[in-house]
Amino acid sequence: MRITIITAFPDLIRAYLGASVLGRGIAKGKLEVEVLDIRDFAEGSYRQIDDYSYGSGGMVLMA
Repeated sequence: MRITIITAFPDLIRAYLGASVLGRGIAKGKLEVEVLDIRDFAEGSYRQIDDYSYGSGGMVLMA
């Protein structure tokens, strides 16, 4: 089984995967997990991934 996770915190996800039930599946070769850092696809010198909200409160991802 192959899983791809897109996140702003790839190190946090990798640490969780190493210390969980999923980590045992990865070690046995039953599971393959790819963790992508969303900032690798961001533009600009700061690799900003959020923007001002449009309408209601909160933050939204830039698309």
